Amino acid sequence: MSTYDDASLIYYPSGYKAGTAYSLKPTDGSGDLTFTRASTATRVNESGLIESVATGVPRIDFTGGGCGKLLLEPQRTNVITQSQSFADYYVNRANKVDLGTPSIFTSGSIARFTATTADARFGKIIGSVTSGSTYTVSGFFDLSEGIYAGISDSSANYRIFNLLTASVVGSGGGTLTISCKSTQVGSSNYYRVSFTFTATTTGNHFFIIGKSDGTNNTTNEKVAAGYFQREDSASYATSYIPTTTTAVTRVSDIAGKSGISSLIGQTEGVVFYDFIWQTTGQANQSSSVNSGSYYNSISFGHYGGALRLEIYYNGTPISLGSQVLITGQRYKIAFAYKSGDSATYVNGVQLSTSSTSFAFASALNNLFLTYNGENFGDKVNTYMLFKTRLSNAELATLTTI
Repeated sequence: MSTYDDASLIYYPSGYKAGTAYSLKPTDGSGDLTFTRASTATRVNESGLIESVATGVPRIDFTGGGCGKLLLEPQRTNVITQSQSFADYYVNRANKVDLGTPSIFTSGSIARFTATTADARFGKIIGSVTSGSTYTVSGFFDLSEGIYAGISDSSANYRIFNLLTASVVGSGGGTLTISCKSTQVGSSNYYRVSFTFTATTTGNHFFIIGKSDGTNNTTNEKVAAGYFQREDSASYATSYIPTTTTAVTRVSDIAGKSGISSLIGQTEGVVFYDFIWQTTGQANQSSSVNSGSYYNSISFGHYGGALRLEIYYNGTPISLGSQVLITGQRYKIAFAYKSGDSATYVNGVQLSTSSTSFAFASALNNLFLTYNGENFGDKVNTYMLFKTRLSNAELATLTTI
């Protein structure tokens, strides 16, 4: 199998302009993706710098290094105001020093907090939360200054994390449960750290400094942090959304292409998707090759964190498997369809087969990496279409990581 020769459409994050994400094949532009996003947004560029991207421009993101990935994020709001301001921080029994603009940003300030006595608390007040609701709060930390921080509520229930390893190192009071994720930004000392938790009390929560043993803080313990973000009803952190005096919303990234029936196998073919899974806990159809209707489609869906793949023909579904996906993990899926001989492979392993016969009631003509504003993988490495059904051996090779 020659992947380039056999594929009818190959999208790989590379060239782009406002409204368009260029495909590598076909070369005449007939497979280029149409892209929309009705707001500005940020990305990490090749130099590890966090920069703003204009309305309607695709984002090729280099978070974590390596090759760039097309960001396809859902709509999110940063509820925390003055996200880049040095002045607007909570400080108790500590000193605060303006360290200026970090190397990964072009404006704003990061602050160093140093404890002056026991039980020092400082950081950004993330605002009032409601018991039972889920939140993701994130910030940028200079880990050359200090590696311990966490979240506390107004009742002194807290969890302390080692920010470098994203592991719990201390806790006190209550039943507050938090997960932590830490990602280095470029080759700098700065890490984007996110905390996801379900609030167990109603009221203000805030970042705090922490000791590795979880006891009260003592003199000279420090942390450098800034550029905070709070996303409500969110199970993971999306790209940074700067704010000033009010909350700011970044709307969804939408990518797809219509009028490409000549690039889609009408009776057989393969849909290949290489992506990093981000979404959890949502139920929707997200990526689809279809006729303009969900009821004639080859569709990727996610339901409660599980991937589900289906062929719909004239309103009748054929399931091609379901698998629980792990947030932040890369997946390569090949979804092969042919009447009486369909199969799905995930990361080199056969997930399912089907011998059910089918025929689409109308021509497949559309490709959606996002469907009705709903996002699937969020970070796209490669998307390809083939007009013939590849062999199972070829599917295994294609999907092996």
